[in-house]
Amino acid sequence: MSERLVLTRQTLVWALLLGFTIVSWAIGHTHFAWISSGALVLVLAFVKVTFVVREFMEVRHAPLWLKFLTGTWIVVACALLVILYTNAL
Repeated sequence: MSERLVLTRQTLVWALLLGFTIVSWAIGHTHFAWISSGALVLVLAFVKVTFVVREFMEVRHAPLWLKFLTGTWIVVACALLVILYTNAL
């Protein structure tokens, strides 16, 4: 029974979120000359937002219009923040 609790969809998503957090931290502490590390960290943060909204806020089972609305909000917010960040440099 404990294997079923460990190998759930939520546990796998949580592990992915943890992995993205570690990658974001590593990118923030190593400065890549060939890419804007801040913009990459922002994009990874919005990937995490997508997972949280879809899985833990249960938008995955929501009507199509709500999936579209949340997906559009995530993409637009991410794009605007990346544009603002890169132009501020």
